[in-house]
Amino acid sequence: MDSDYYALSWFQGEGRDQEMQCEPQALQGLRRNLPGRQRVCESWPPDVTFRAWGTRTQDVPYYDSMHHDVENPPWRLGPGEFRTLSCRVKDWLLFSERMKAAFERAGLSGCQFHPVAVATPWEAAPLRYWYAHTVWLEGAIDRDRSRYEEVFARLAFFEYVLKRTALGGADVFRLADSTGCVFCSQRFRDFFMQQSFTGLGFTPVRVSD
Repeated sequence: MDSDYYALSWFQGEGRDQEMQCEPQALQGLRRNLPGRQRVCESWPPDVTFRAWGTRTQDVPYYDSMHHDVENPPWRLGPGEFRTLSCRVKDWLLFSERMKAAFERAGLSGCQFHPVAVATPWEAAPLRYWYAHTVWLEGAIDRDRSRYEEVFARLAFFEYVLKRTALGGADVFRLADSTGCVFCSQRFRDFFMQQSFTGLGFTPVRVSD
């Protein structure tokens, strides 16, 4: 089985307290977690905003759904100590203006973009970002080869194996059978790395033919 697909993560490592993180400020009627699983988002309210902290602008800011204390972020363990593991991208996937424009120029697929504003302590005016609404693929998990268990009538996956025939060439996508994370193609990873975008890590995922 090949490994030319990846699970996206927000990398958390040394210096994370300087990097950009955000949380919802005004969602204008949208849910705090991910908007629905529809393949196309039919409408988008104006003035959806997030607030951010840190000192470094990221192309894909870390989204913190549980954060309450800017001075003591949950990933900081103590003086000089940080979580070194990656955190899977599950909820709001935001792209910077430059990354969204480059994504479209490169002809990549799988995202429908909607404008959001991100207010930061280091810029006088809010920054323009884009919510990347991804396609949801049906039947793309190879359950015979994946590792998972049922928890409260839901499947908790420890290792994903994807079905190549069900991926349909999408470069960024989610799985209708699982809300676990966002996946991407080798093409998207190469695009991200070659243009030195910031904010994402990539974990190889096996794919069966």
